[in-house]
Amino acid sequence: GVFKEEDILIEDGIVVQLARNINARVEKNGLIDAEGSIVSPSFIDHHCHIFPQGSMFGACADTIGYPMGCTVLVDAGSSGAGTFQAFSQCVQRLAQPQIFAYLNLGSQGQISEKTTESLTPDSIDTDAIDRILSKEKSVKGLKLRFDAKLFDRSNAQAIWSCCTEIAHSRRVPLVVHITNHPLPLDEMLSDLSEGDIVCHCFQDQSENI
Repeated sequence: GVFKEEDILIEDGIVVQLARNINARVEKNGLIDAEGSIVSPSFIDHHCHIFPQGSMFGACADTIGYPMGCTVLVDAGSSGAGTFQAFSQCVQRLAQPQIFAYLNLGSQGQISEKTTESLTPDSIDTDAIDRILSKEKSVKGLKLRFDAKLFDRSNAQAIWSCCTEIAHSRRVPLVVHITNHPLPLDEMLSDLSEGDIVCHCFQDQSENI
Protein backbone atom coordinates (compact mmCIF):
# COMPACT_ATOMS: atom_id res chain seq x y z
CA GLY A 1 0.00 0.00 0.00
CA VAL A 2 0.86 3.66 -0.18
CA PHE A 3 0.97 5.93 2.86
CA LYS A 4 -0.10 9.54 2.34
CA GLU A 5 -0.48 12.50 4.66
CA GLU A 6 -4.05 13.60 3.96
CA ASP A 7 -7.21 14.73 5.67
CA ILE A 8 -10.23 12.44 5.74
CA LEU A 9 -13.74 13.83 5.51
CA ILE A 10 -16.41 11.51 6.90
CA GLU A 11 -20.12 12.25 6.54
CA ASP A 12 -22.79 10.00 8.06
CA GLY A 13 -20.21 7.30 8.69
CA ILE A 14 -18.97 7.27 5.08
CA VAL A 15 -15.59 8.47 3.82
CA VAL A 16 -16.45 11.07 1.18
CA GLN A 17 -13.08 12.74 0.56
CA LEU A 18 -9.35 12.14 0.94
CA ALA A 19 -7.15 15.14 0.27
CA ARG A 20 -4.65 17.52 1.83
CA ASN A 21 -6.08 20.49 3.70
CA ILE A 22 -9.74 19.73 3.19
CA ASN A 23 -11.73 22.93 3.63
CA ALA A 24 -14.99 21.84 5.24
CA ARG A 25 -17.14 23.08 8.07
CA VAL A 26 -16.71 20.65 10.91
CA GLU A 27 -18.08 21.01 14.41
CA LYS A 28 -15.31 21.26 16.99
CA ASN A 29 -16.30 18.00 18.65
CA GLY A 30 -16.27 16.30 15.23
CA LEU A 31 -12.63 17.02 14.51
CA ILE A 32 -10.08 14.32 15.33
CA ASP A 33 -6.40 15.20 15.29
CA ALA A 34 -4.72 12.02 13.97
CA GLU A 35 -1.43 13.64 13.00
CA GLY A 36 1.39 11.09 13.22
CA SER A 37 -1.05 8.18 13.27
CA ILE A 38 -1.90 5.56 10.67
CA VAL A 39 -5.58 5.59 9.75
CA SER A 40 -6.88 2.45 8.07
CA PRO A 41 -10.09 0.50 7.55
CA SER A 42 -10.91 -1.92 10.33
CA PHE A 43 -9.19 -5.31 10.44
CA ILE A 44 -10.45 -8.90 10.65
CA ASP A 45 -8.63 -11.21 13.05
CA HIS A 46 -9.22 -14.51 11.29
CA HIS A 47 -7.63 -16.74 13.93
CA CYS A 48 -8.07 -16.08 17.62
CA HIS A 49 -9.37 -17.84 20.72
CA ILE A 50 -11.98 -15.77 22.55
CA PHE A 51 -13.87 -18.14 24.84
CA PRO A 52 -12.27 -17.61 28.28
CA GLN A 53 -15.46 -18.85 29.94
CA GLY A 54 -14.87 -22.31 28.46
CA SER A 55 -11.22 -22.52 27.44
CA MET A 56 -7.91 -21.82 29.15
CA PHE A 57 -6.66 -20.50 25.79
CA GLY A 58 -9.32 -17.79 25.60
CA ALA A 59 -8.81 -14.03 25.56
CA CYS A 60 -11.49 -11.38 26.01
CA ALA A 61 -13.03 -10.42 22.66
CA ASP A 62 -13.44 -6.78 23.69
CA THR A 63 -9.77 -6.59 24.67
CA ILE A 64 -8.36 -7.89 21.38
CA GLY A 65 -11.10 -6.42 19.19
CA TYR A 66 -11.67 -2.67 18.91
CA PRO A 67 -8.49 -1.68 20.84
CA MET A 68 -6.47 -3.58 18.21
CA GLY A 69 -8.42 -2.12 15.29
CA CYS A 70 -10.44 -5.30 14.71
CA THR A 71 -14.18 -5.05 14.25
CA VAL A 72 -14.52 -8.71 13.24
CA LEU A 73 -13.06 -11.69 15.12
CA VAL A 74 -13.11 -15.34 14.06
CA ASP A 75 -12.71 -17.89 16.83
CA ALA A 76 -10.62 -20.84 15.65
CA GLY A 77 -12.28 -23.81 17.30
CA SER A 78 -12.44 -22.91 20.98
CA SER A 79 -15.92 -24.42 21.17
CA GLY A 80 -17.31 -27.69 19.86
CA ALA A 81 -20.84 -28.95 19.38
CA GLY A 82 -21.25 -29.48 23.11
CA THR A 83 -20.08 -26.02 24.14
CA PHE A 84 -21.07 -23.79 21.23
CA GLN A 85 -24.28 -22.51 22.84
CA ALA A 86 -22.28 -21.32 25.84
CA PHE A 87 -19.84 -19.63 23.45
CA SER A 88 -22.72 -17.97 21.65
CA GLN A 89 -24.36 -16.73 24.84
CA CYS A 90 -21.16 -15.60 26.60
CA VAL A 91 -19.21 -14.21 23.66
CA GLN A 92 -21.16 -13.65 20.45
CA ARG A 93 -24.14 -11.93 22.06
CA LEU A 94 -22.12 -9.73 24.42
CA ALA A 95 -18.92 -8.75 22.61
CA GLN A 96 -18.54 -5.45 20.77
CA PRO A 97 -16.88 -6.90 17.63
CA GLN A 98 -18.80 -9.11 15.24
CA ILE A 99 -17.95 -12.72 16.07
CA PHE A 100 -17.71 -15.68 13.70
CA ALA A 101 -16.39 -19.14 14.52
CA TYR A 102 -14.98 -22.39 13.26
CA LEU A 103 -16.57 -25.28 15.17
CA ASN A 104 -14.15 -27.74 16.76
CA LEU A 105 -14.77 -31.32 15.65
CA GLY A 106 -14.26 -32.37 19.27
CA SER A 107 -17.56 -31.79 21.08
CA GLN A 108 -15.97 -30.19 24.14
CA GLY A 109 -13.85 -27.81 22.10
CA GLN A 110 -10.34 -26.74 22.99
CA ILE A 111 -10.35 -26.64 26.79
CA SER A 112 -6.71 -26.90 27.87
CA GLU A 113 -3.41 -28.61 27.10
CA LYS A 114 -4.21 -31.42 29.55
CA THR A 115 -7.90 -31.73 28.66
CA THR A 116 -7.67 -32.34 24.94
CA GLU A 117 -10.21 -33.16 22.25
CA SER A 118 -9.26 -36.88 22.41
CA LEU A 119 -10.74 -37.45 18.97
CA THR A 120 -11.76 -40.80 17.55
CA PRO A 121 -14.00 -41.28 14.52
CA ASP A 122 -16.76 -42.57 16.83
CA SER A 123 -16.54 -39.62 19.22
CA ILE A 124 -17.44 -36.95 16.65
CA ASP A 125 -21.10 -35.96 17.06
CA THR A 126 -22.06 -35.33 13.45
CA ASP A 127 -25.76 -34.93 14.29
CA ALA A 128 -24.98 -32.07 16.67
CA ILE A 129 -22.54 -30.56 14.16
CA ASP A 130 -25.22 -30.66 11.46
CA ARG A 131 -27.74 -28.92 13.71
CA ILE A 132 -25.31 -26.11 14.44
CA LEU A 133 -24.21 -25.72 10.80
CA SER A 134 -27.82 -25.47 9.65
CA LYS A 135 -28.88 -23.03 12.38
CA GLU A 136 -25.87 -20.86 13.14
CA LYS A 137 -24.84 -18.77 10.15
CA SER A 138 -21.92 -17.36 12.14
CA VAL A 139 -20.21 -20.79 12.01
CA LYS A 140 -18.06 -20.73 8.89
CA GLY A 141 -16.49 -24.18 8.97
CA LEU A 142 -14.91 -26.91 11.10
CA LYS A 143 -11.64 -27.02 13.03
CA LEU A 144 -9.30 -29.98 13.52
CA ARG A 145 -6.28 -29.81 15.81
CA PHE A 146 -4.28 -32.52 14.08
CA ASP A 147 -1.60 -32.80 16.74
CA ALA A 148 -0.09 -36.21 17.53
CA LYS A 149 -0.25 -35.38 21.25
CA LEU A 150 -4.04 -35.41 21.14
CA PHE A 151 -4.72 -39.00 20.10
CA ASP A 152 -3.23 -42.43 19.47
CA ARG A 153 -0.94 -42.23 16.43
CA SER A 154 -2.30 -45.56 15.21
CA ASN A 155 -5.64 -43.79 14.67
CA ALA A 156 -4.17 -40.83 12.81
CA GLN A 157 -5.16 -41.89 9.29
CA ALA A 158 -8.66 -42.89 10.35
CA ILE A 159 -9.19 -39.59 12.18
CA TRP A 160 -7.82 -37.58 9.26
CA SER A 161 -9.98 -39.36 6.70
CA CYS A 162 -13.06 -39.04 8.90
CA CYS A 163 -12.62 -35.32 9.55
CA THR A 164 -11.87 -34.36 5.96
CA GLU A 165 -14.90 -36.36 4.81
CA ILE A 166 -17.17 -34.69 7.37
CA ALA A 167 -16.13 -31.20 6.25
CA HIS A 168 -16.09 -31.84 2.52
CA SER A 169 -19.38 -33.74 2.43
CA ARG A 170 -21.00 -30.74 4.13
CA ARG A 171 -19.22 -28.31 1.80
CA VAL A 172 -17.70 -26.24 4.58
CA PRO A 173 -14.05 -25.26 5.04
CA LEU A 174 -11.81 -27.38 7.22
CA VAL A 175 -9.26 -25.47 9.32
CA VAL A 176 -6.34 -27.75 10.17
CA HIS A 177 -3.87 -27.04 12.97
CA ILE A 178 -0.73 -28.88 11.80
CA THR A 179 1.69 -28.37 14.68
CA ASN A 180 3.21 -31.80 15.45
CA HIS A 181 1.11 -33.43 12.74
CA PRO A 182 1.31 -37.26 12.63
CA LEU A 183 1.01 -37.75 8.85
CA PRO A 184 3.26 -36.50 6.01
CA LEU A 185 2.34 -32.93 5.18
CA ASP A 186 2.26 -33.46 1.41
CA GLU A 187 -0.31 -36.24 1.83
CA MET A 188 -2.43 -34.02 4.05
CA LEU A 189 -2.31 -31.10 1.64
CA SER A 190 -3.34 -33.33 -1.24
CA ASP A 191 -6.51 -34.25 0.66
CA LEU A 192 -7.56 -30.65 1.24
CA SER A 193 -9.90 -28.72 -1.00
CA GLU A 194 -10.41 -25.16 -2.13
CA GLY A 195 -11.36 -23.03 0.86
CA ASP A 196 -9.64 -25.24 3.44
CA ILE A 197 -7.11 -23.55 5.71
CA VAL A 198 -3.78 -24.74 7.11
CA CYS A 199 -2.82 -22.89 10.28
CA HIS A 200 0.36 -22.84 12.37
CA CYS A 201 2.32 -23.80 9.28
CA PHE A 202 5.43 -21.86 10.37
CA GLN A 203 6.71 -23.63 13.48
CA ASP A 204 9.55 -25.81 14.68
CA GLN A 205 7.71 -28.83 16.08
CA SER A 206 7.20 -30.74 12.84
CA GLU A 207 7.40 -30.50 9.07
CA ASN A 208 6.13 -27.10 7.98
CA ILE A 209 5.49 -25.04 4.88
